[in-house]
Amino acid sequence: MSVQLAVGSVLKGAWAWACEDFLDKELALDRIVLEFGNTTLVLEPLTDTDEIKISIRPSPVDPVPRGEPFLEEFVGQSLRSYWTCNNDRGYFDLLVLGFELFQPAIGVLSEGSSLKVVRMDRLLKGRP
Repeated sequence: MSVQLAVGSVLKGAWAWACEDFLDKELALDRIVLEFGNTTLVLEPLTDTDEIKISIRPSPVDPVPRGEPFLEEFVGQSLRSYWTCNNDRGYFDLLVLGFELFQPAIGVLSEGSSLKVVRMDRLLKGRP
């Protein structure tokens, strides 16, 4: 896992796949694909530990099937920073990404065998 490969690159596209089990309850995702200049990050939950699995794929050489457009307001922005977080049991279950600024913009949490996304930029600015 090395999100570092994408730091400084512009987000060219983002797609997500909804988790069928939660369609009418909450935004829970099975997969998130973030395509940067030469790198594509594929985020998926590991169902046995609720950790985040990050796969690195070259792009556009190795295209990934696309789901629904996602995080469109960050497309065209550079990934400036990221944080990886482990819970008290040592599991990697939170990835935080910062676009354009060196502050958190979105958090991806693996919970209940799915991915949840939190807009941290809005929390930091006090907006809903």
